[in-house]
Amino acid sequence: MNRKQLYIFIVTASIFGIGAVMYLFVTGQGFGNINTVCVFKNMTGIPCPSCGATRSVLSIMSGQFANAWYFNPLGFLLIALFALPFWVILDFITGKDSFYKFYTYCEQKLVKPQVYLPLCSLMMINWIWNLVKYL
Repeated sequence: MNRKQLYIFIVTASIFGIGAVMYLFVTGQGFGNINTVCVFKNMTGIPCPSCGATRSVLSIMSGQFANAWYFNPLGFLLIALFALPFWVILDFITGKDSFYKFYTYCEQKLVKPQVYLPLCSLMMINWIWNLVKYL
Protein backbone atom coordinates (compact mmCIF):
# COMPACT_ATOMS: atom_id res chain seq x y z
CA MET A 1 0.00 0.00 0.00
CA ASN A 2 1.51 3.33 -0.98
CA ARG A 3 1.46 6.44 1.22
CA LYS A 4 -1.59 8.04 -0.38
CA GLN A 5 -3.68 4.84 -0.23
CA LEU A 6 -2.70 4.26 3.40
CA TYR A 7 -3.56 7.80 4.46
CA ILE A 8 -6.94 7.72 2.68
CA PHE A 9 -7.71 4.35 4.27
CA ILE A 10 -6.73 5.55 7.79
CA VAL A 11 -8.79 8.74 7.57
CA THR A 12 -11.85 6.97 6.09
CA ALA A 13 -11.75 4.09 8.59
CA SER A 14 -11.23 6.55 11.44
CA ILE A 15 -14.21 8.66 10.47
CA PHE A 16 -16.47 5.60 10.48
CA GLY A 17 -14.93 4.05 13.59
CA ILE A 18 -14.88 7.18 15.72
CA GLY A 19 -18.35 8.10 14.49
CA ALA A 20 -19.72 4.70 15.52
CA VAL A 21 -18.09 4.83 18.95
CA MET A 22 -19.29 8.39 19.54
CA TYR A 23 -22.83 7.40 18.54
CA LEU A 24 -22.79 4.48 20.98
CA PHE A 25 -21.26 6.68 23.69
CA VAL A 26 -23.79 9.51 23.28
CA THR A 27 -26.80 7.21 23.06
CA GLY A 28 -25.56 4.84 25.77
CA GLN A 29 -26.37 1.83 23.59
CA GLY A 30 -22.94 0.26 23.96
CA PHE A 31 -23.48 -0.55 27.63
CA GLY A 32 -26.80 -2.39 27.45
CA ASN A 33 -27.79 -5.78 26.15
CA ILE A 34 -27.74 -4.95 22.47
CA ASN A 35 -27.30 -7.47 19.70
CA THR A 36 -23.68 -8.07 18.87
CA VAL A 37 -22.21 -7.05 15.54
CA CYS A 38 -19.55 -9.75 15.82
CA VAL A 39 -19.95 -12.07 12.84
CA PHE A 40 -17.92 -14.80 14.55
CA LYS A 41 -20.07 -14.74 17.69
CA ASN A 42 -23.29 -14.62 15.66
CA MET A 43 -22.21 -17.67 13.63
CA THR A 44 -20.63 -19.79 16.38
CA GLY A 45 -22.25 -18.53 19.56
CA ILE A 46 -18.85 -18.02 21.20
CA PRO A 47 -16.96 -14.74 21.61
CA CYS A 48 -14.01 -13.89 19.39
CA PRO A 49 -10.73 -12.40 20.72
CA SER A 50 -11.99 -8.85 20.15
CA CYS A 51 -15.48 -9.28 21.60
CA GLY A 52 -16.03 -6.64 24.25
CA ALA A 53 -13.60 -4.16 22.66
CA THR A 54 -16.36 -1.64 21.89
CA ARG A 55 -17.64 -1.80 25.46
CA SER A 56 -14.04 -1.44 26.61
CA VAL A 57 -13.56 1.76 24.57
CA LEU A 58 -16.85 3.17 25.86
CA SER A 59 -15.79 2.36 29.43
CA ILE A 60 -12.45 4.12 28.92
CA MET A 61 -14.29 7.17 27.58
CA SER A 62 -16.40 7.12 30.76
CA GLY A 63 -13.33 6.82 32.99
CA GLN A 64 -14.18 3.24 34.01
CA PHE A 65 -10.75 1.75 33.40
CA ALA A 66 -11.22 -1.44 35.45
CA ASN A 67 -14.42 -2.24 33.55
CA ALA A 68 -12.62 -1.49 30.30
CA TRP A 69 -9.87 -3.97 31.17
CA TYR A 70 -12.47 -6.58 32.12
CA PHE A 71 -14.46 -6.16 28.90
CA ASN A 72 -11.36 -6.44 26.71
CA PRO A 73 -7.79 -5.12 27.15
CA LEU A 74 -7.71 -4.44 23.39
CA GLY A 75 -9.86 -1.38 24.09
CA PHE A 76 -6.77 0.43 25.34
CA LEU A 77 -5.04 -0.22 22.01
CA LEU A 78 -8.12 0.95 20.13
CA ILE A 79 -8.18 4.21 22.09
CA ALA A 80 -4.55 4.77 21.09
CA LEU A 81 -5.56 4.23 17.46
CA PHE A 82 -7.86 7.25 17.72
CA ALA A 83 -4.71 9.37 17.33
CA LEU A 84 -3.94 7.99 13.86
CA PRO A 85 -6.13 10.35 11.81
CA PHE A 86 -4.60 13.33 13.62
CA TRP A 87 -1.12 12.01 12.87
CA VAL A 88 -2.05 11.59 9.20
CA ILE A 89 -3.53 15.11 9.06
CA LEU A 90 -0.38 16.50 10.71
CA ASP A 91 1.73 14.77 8.05
CA PHE A 92 -0.50 16.26 5.36
CA ILE A 93 -0.18 19.77 6.82
CA THR A 94 3.59 19.59 7.34
CA GLY A 95 4.30 17.70 4.11
CA LYS A 96 6.06 14.92 6.00
CA ASP A 97 5.53 11.18 5.93
CA SER A 98 6.32 10.22 9.53
CA PHE A 99 3.24 8.02 9.89
CA TYR A 100 4.02 6.17 6.67
CA LYS A 101 7.58 5.57 7.88
CA PHE A 102 6.22 4.28 11.19
CA TYR A 103 3.77 2.03 9.33
CA THR A 104 6.47 0.52 7.09
CA TYR A 105 8.76 0.05 10.12
CA CYS A 106 5.99 -1.84 11.98
CA GLU A 107 5.16 -3.84 8.88
CA GLN A 108 8.79 -4.98 8.60
CA LYS A 109 8.96 -5.92 12.30
CA LEU A 110 5.64 -7.79 12.39
CA VAL A 111 6.81 -10.40 9.87
CA LYS A 112 9.54 -11.59 12.25
CA PRO A 113 8.66 -14.68 14.33
CA GLN A 114 10.16 -13.18 17.50
CA VAL A 115 7.58 -10.39 17.18
CA TYR A 116 4.47 -12.04 15.75
CA LEU A 117 4.60 -15.23 17.85
CA PRO A 118 4.39 -13.40 21.22
CA LEU A 119 1.66 -11.15 19.80
CA CYS A 120 -0.31 -14.18 18.59
CA SER A 121 0.17 -15.77 22.01
CA LEU A 122 -1.23 -12.66 23.68
CA MET A 123 -4.23 -12.75 21.35
CA MET A 124 -4.82 -16.41 22.22
CA ILE A 125 -4.63 -15.58 25.94
CA ASN A 126 -7.10 -12.76 25.36
CA TRP A 127 -9.41 -15.16 23.51
CA ILE A 128 -9.24 -17.66 26.37
CA TRP A 129 -10.04 -14.78 28.75
CA ASN A 130 -13.09 -13.91 26.61
CA LEU A 131 -14.20 -17.54 26.57
CA VAL A 132 -13.89 -17.77 30.36
CA LYS A 133 -15.92 -14.55 30.80
CA TYR A 134 -18.23 -15.52 27.94
CA LEU A 135 -19.14 -11.93 27.08
